[in-house]
Amino acid sequence: MVGVAPFVESSKLLVAKEGRTLAEMLSTVKDLPAEGFTAIVINGGLNDLAGGASAASVLNSMAAIWQVARQKGWSIYQNTLTPFGGGVYASVSLKGAEPRRVQINDSLTSGPGDVTAIPMHVTLADVNDPSRLASVLAAPDRLHLNAKGYKLMGGIIVEGMAGCVRGE
Repeated sequence: MVGVAPFVESSKLLVAKEGRTLAEMLSTVKDLPAEGFTAIVINGGLNDLAGGASAASVLNSMAAIWQVARQKGWSIYQNTLTPFGGGVYASVSLKGAEPRRVQINDSLTSGPGDVTAIPMHVTLADVNDPSRLASVLAAPDRLHLNAKGYKLMGGIIVEGMAGCVRGE
């Protein structure tokens, strides 16, 4: 979410650093005060997959963050796991992780009713190969987004949250 920050106008925006696992994110979320925030947008899980985590483990870690967010009274938005194919990570750290990424995304898009899944895996994917980011949105490493990709992601998040606030 670091790259999204410049494209999201908010006086109450807290952006976590890149490269964190869901367990590290959970620790941060637990330490945040409930007041002052109304929602959480979670963009994580690929680092867990790179560490060899199973789909079930990633989903359980996400659910732990959701539970803390529920206790704090926040709305919950979960980005699906974005494509990573074609880059060095796909052949080294994330080798063999594509089926787990697909399984996680399938679970997220049919998940708990109080968690809004944002289908970034569809929006940011190459139309000819959904295991890869669209080249116009991808950084050279093919894992992270470029400025255009982060701007698109930020806009989708803001619009999705605004729709939920309006009751859509």
